[in-house]
Amino acid sequence: MKIRNYRILNYFAIGLVYLLVAPLFVQTQPQTISKENYARDILNDIEVGIQRNDVDIIAGHFLKQLSLSLPGTESGIYSTNQAISILQNHFNTLHVISFKFTTMQDRTEMPYATGGGVYVARGKKESFQVYVALRAVHGTWIVTQFNVY
Repeated sequence: MKIRNYRILNYFAIGLVYLLVAPLFVQTQPQTISKENYARDILNDIEVGIQRNDVDIIAGHFLKQLSLSLPGTESGIYSTNQAISILQNHFNTLHVISFKFTTMQDRTEMPYATGGGVYVARGKKESFQVYVALRAVHGTWIVTQFNVY
């Protein structure tokens, strides 16, 4: 009888340890983004930020590191702070007259937008194009690529 109780106690202890430790080894599924139009909202923010020459609106959606390409600068992977500084310098040298995203793909795994506008730099009107790509990170969309041509 003593041996049987000891076995039951061992099984109970093993089961208890399993219940406490098992959740540590469970792989969680990637978080889904709850708001269907959330990518479009971010792309709209970026559009407004470009229209207003307001880097702060755009930078709030940056990944810790992102691919950045601007005319007159070296293209590359930059930290958020570096990207903000480069964008601020770029926008300080021009005045955006108009800008609009003409293509928005916000219902894909990697949402993106492209569009164009006109700005004044050194007294001359020039046209420009923008490409922005997003990626889901911890349940929210983040800018991973920002290119100006």
